[in-house]
Amino acid sequence: MKLLQSTLLAFLLLLCISCEDEMPIVDPPVDPTPMDAYESGVFIINEGPFGSGTGTVDFIDDEGVLTSDIYGVVNDGSAIGNILQSMTIVGDRAFLAANNAAKVEVVNASTFEYIGTIPNISQPRYITDAGNDQVYISAWGSDGVSGEIIIADAISLDIIDRIAVGGGPEEMMLVGEYMYVVNSGGFGNSNEVYKINTTSQSIERTFEFADKPNSLVSYDDGDIWILCGGFNNFNPDDPMITPGELVQIGVESDLIEYRLDLPYGAKKLVTDGTTAYYSTFDGVFSFFNRETAQQKNLLIPNINPYGMDANPKNGDLYVLDAKDFASAGELTIYDSAGVIKNTYTTGIVPNGAVFTP
Repeated sequence: MKLLQSTLLAFLLLLCISCEDEMPIVDPPVDPTPMDAYESGVFIINEGPFGSGTGTVDFIDDEGVLTSDIYGVVNDGSAIGNILQSMTIVGDRAFLAANNAAKVEVVNASTFEYIGTIPNISQPRYITDAGNDQVYISAWGSDGVSGEIIIADAISLDIIDRIAVGGGPEEMMLVGEYMYVVNSGGFGNSNEVYKINTTSQSIERTFEFADKPNSLVSYDDGDIWILCGGFNNFNPDDPMITPGELVQIGVESDLIEYRLDLPYGAKKLVTDGTTAYYSTFDGVFSFFNRETAQQKNLLIPNINPYGMDANPKNGDLYVLDAKDFASAGELTIYDSAGVIKNTYTTGIVPNGAVFTP
């Protein structure tokens, strides 16, 4: 009996030791935002409610899955600030212009982790890569009419210089060593486009077009196309409305090559690199040279997008609807023929899309 008991005890001890040696392997918890989670896809820029709350950024990955407010998700619930006007990717960083918050937030473009802030910028609008580790930031100024271009170091985030311009500088585009800046007038009115020498940091030439230039692109033909929206004083007792205009500037000649009259309200000139698009109160139009621009091809009728961008990878058109400006907005993706491919619910007041390189 004692022998049997000793044998059983020895067996149990061996079994326990074997169990300890073969403990089940448990996988580590899954990181909800792995490194480089936002390396490939599309960012949707949401302004957020005017005067309160914060702007947000949504992300649509290559599988078509949308994640809301990725800045808050990655940065422990932190807020970008009110209002998120635009976002630009420069190298491995993304620069986010928070208009009412008077700052530019900087994050890692692939992870969206916070890097730093460029503070004290009155009503920043757009950011453009100027090369040499510098960015240009257009800003309306505190009064909305004393505009300036702020030049900042893209690495240290220090402000290097400021160039005073007319009211309402908006989008910018670097062509060679020159930065072209459209000036809408801000809370006032302007018809000017500036050509800035990025070496001397000075205005080299001023063009004058129709009222309120608001956007510009360059694509396959190599020239610069500028869209002017026209002016409305919104005075019922003494109304004044001026037309818009589409203008082509020859990069080599530095001359106005073509002008096309458009109705008041033309906005959001964008391109996928081959075809350009803009919108009026009648809908979205497309063109790829001056002949097709003159034909005024109405691609998507009866819509007036709040924002719009074209995907350079596949030619899809991203059209943003702000709805009531207080609740969720909507993104509709069209193919180049104007056929709807998909729709998404976005954050509040979506105004544009940014495509990863």
